[in-house]
Amino acid sequence: RHDLAIHLVVHPIITVRRTPAGDLRGIAPDDGPSPGDGLVLLESWLHIEVDRETDEATLEAVHAELQRVLADVRAATSEWSKMLSAFSHVSRQLEAHPPPIDAEELAEGRALLQWLADGHFTFLAYRAYDLLPDDTLRPVPGTGLGLLRGAPDVPSASFSRLPLEIRAKARERTLLVLTKTNRPSTVHRPTFLDYVGVKRYDAAGNVIGEHRFLGLYTARAYSSSASQVPVLRRKVAQVIERAGFLPASHDQNDLVEILDTYPRDDLFQLDVDTLYEIAMGILHLQERRQVRLFVSREPYGRFVSCMVFLPRDRYTTEVRGQITDMLMQAFVALGYEWNTRLPESVLARLHFVLRVDPTAPHDVDVRALEARIATAVRAWVDDLRDALIAARGEEQGIEQSRMWRHAFPAAYQDDFGAAEALADIAQLERLGDLVPLGARMVAREGFLDLKLYGVGAQPSLSEVLPRLGNMGVIVEDEHPYTLVPAGADLRWIKWFRLKLPPDVRIDAGTLRLFEEAFLAIVDGRAEDDGFNRLVLRAGLAWREVALMRAYGRY
Repeated sequence: RHDLAIHLVVHPIITVRRTPAGDLRGIAPDDGPSPGDGLVLLESWLHIEVDRETDEATLEAVHAELQRVLADVRAATSEWSKMLSAFSHVSRQLEAHPPPIDAEELAEGRALLQWLADGHFTFLAYRAYDLLPDDTLRPVPGTGLGLLRGAPDVPSASFSRLPLEIRAKARERTLLVLTKTNRPSTVHRPTFLDYVGVKRYDAAGNVIGEHRFLGLYTARAYSSSASQVPVLRRKVAQVIERAGFLPASHDQNDLVEILDTYPRDDLFQLDVDTLYEIAMGILHLQERRQVRLFVSREPYGRFVSCMVFLPRDRYTTEVRGQITDMLMQAFVALGYEWNTRLPESVLARLHFVLRVDPTAPHDVDVRALEARIATAVRAWVDDLRDALIAARGEEQGIEQSRMWRHAFPAAYQDDFGAAEALADIAQLERLGDLVPLGARMVAREGFLDLKLYGVGAQPSLSEVLPRLGNMGVIVEDEHPYTLVPAGADLRWIKWFRLKLPPDVRIDAGTLRLFEEAFLAIVDGRAEDDGFNRLVLRAGLAWREVALMRAYGRY
């Protein structure tokens, strides 16, 4: 978090001797401790070397944060058993005094709690809360454990900041609250803490508070099939039933795969309706190379989940950065987490979890945002393919795209768009043994662009520049490009940026005369001297210039 690169980590397990007060006495001998040596402990020692840093403020900040992290580790580990006991007590209470909710939901909820306790959840904090008449959550004094041990007994600030309509969800007759907190974990891995809330009911069946457990789902929780996880298996079954596919059909198998690989945190939080819409949208992609954005909000409005599907060969760090900026700006996010999934499919999946202000407006035009992302993801070769299809029809355009899509170097793609490449391809296709050289002149604002096309060896600047000078233009810039079309000989393009004398005016016809004259000079059909200025100044063809040259010499 302090942007210090780690150079070395050494973490041996060492047997040491300490006094009852914890003071280090030394390393325990291999043959066992001697009488009166005090406590003998097996300890993990950590030695970490990072970038050299001498700024006192930075060193103090790192030191303070390490102390805070170690304090969190001690708080979580020292009261681990107490948190497990509290969790077991809550589960037993549900069995002894079942709340007045749907029986199937209750059974699934209790099964999920048992599943979490069975090595699928790392408990880091616990606290009981009372739900007051004004819809605020006040901690029950003395119940804090782990990271919440010693926390002030004041109403939950994060809950109080939620809009009233969202806070009202606390009184709904449900069992579990599965979400995330705004607090990032300092233990195990740097992500937002997972929140498992179990609602408390009074004898009249009213919600009076909750048991709040904070921690992180373990690796086993993410690797388990969704169809085997309590609560999730019920959602998955409902989505599959609603889809109505034939059992064991390709569509059903694909849908099951989508649900099994769906971001696990989102599965816990989403309702069945939202999950069905998104899962079916993903299914309808059907390996098509397109960009899609699927957005869902956490029930309490504090997080927005964004799944972006894009062609995997378009996924780069730069593209991910552009998508991140667009999402952060669109949702006015306060922070984010992300991960990437690159399956065997032609599509890659980027998953972003954005932390947002729950009171901020939610009216984001998702389809317009998706279109902007598609534009950012789109590659130059995609534009070339579309340009070829538009100009030559689908069959021929796709065939030509396969030949030319990897032919143009990156420098050319930076300088020219697909429309210009289409015009250049037309010139390059005419080249061969009978036509080894081509030329094309285009007038720009204040300049002339001359492109030479050829096969074989490229002409040197010392050959070209004098010829252009004799034709009355000044060479401002020159860029060579080597092209490698699939299944064809190497070709090259030389692009010259030319400047005209201020008193010369030209039209399209004059540009064609310039092209023809230059090629005639290169071929040796026309002489190379100052008379060639008459092409641009007088609009003469190269044969007419030859006649004027003959008059002059006579």
